[in-house]
Amino acid sequence: MSKPVEVLSARLPPSTRRTVQRMRHAARRPTSGLRVLPDFLVIGGQRCGTDSLFKDLGLHPCVVPATRKEVSYFTRHFAMGEAWYRTHFPTRARLAVRRRRVHARVASFEATPDYLFHPLAPERAAHLVPDAKLVALLRDPLARAYSHYRHMVRLGFEDLSFDEAIAREEERTAPDRARLRDDPLGHPAQLLRYSYAARGAYAEQLERWFTHFRRDRVLAGNPLTNYETRRLCKDGRELDVSISTASLRESAGANCGVVAVYMDVSGRKALESQLRQAQKME
Repeated sequence: MSKPVEVLSARLPPSTRRTVQRMRHAARRPTSGLRVLPDFLVIGGQRCGTDSLFKDLGLHPCVVPATRKEVSYFTRHFAMGEAWYRTHFPTRARLAVRRRRVHARVASFEATPDYLFHPLAPERAAHLVPDAKLVALLRDPLARAYSHYRHMVRLGFEDLSFDEAIAREEERTAPDRARLRDDPLGHPAQLLRYSYAARGAYAEQLERWFTHFRRDRVLAGNPLTNYETRRLCKDGRELDVSISTASLRESAGANCGVVAVYMDVSGRKALESQLRQAQKME
């Protein structure tokens, strides 16, 4: 169940919401020393189901999430400092009260999908939370790239066709890669926005994290199913949905849960239909 403050915040315009968040964290700053750091990080990837995972984990009685998704401390807000980062997490006293109530260990976490891709995030995270566990959600690179592209179109950041955006990706992102080398605290907005294909190079990105974290800190899932079906919305519309489920295992190998991710693939299905029609006309 959502908290009243979260329900109210969701109804506010985005600009007002950001102002409220800044005021909320400013008020928490004096107690930053009493607050915990996260026990685990959901590091990505982008458009891979991290929104659903953040919401679902936040409902578990043994988990206390950060005050918002995408804290982005190890990427765009690193210059804000550790005290600012701690304002997003509960106090030790609050966790102690929760532990007594549920009679079990209680963990705190945050989820920022850019962490997996950002070249400096692994080293920064390892310095501050070296014992944190990592959760990475991965998706078919092509489906992820198209979903990312559609997301940028909806936000108003993209006016190229998908093919043009892929063809010009290196040209558009190269300046930010170069600037990061000279200004590590800069925000590589173009790199993060237009890295449609590059974000699908999961092996390279995970290896960066393995350079700074032991491999047994990564919570891995075993794919069980990945199938597509149709779901009826409350407004009567039908959506094409891809459903993926995976069992989660601890480093010792024991099952510790199951994650299910539902993705709207209506846009991709429509594109595939258009391609088939075009091929028939050739």
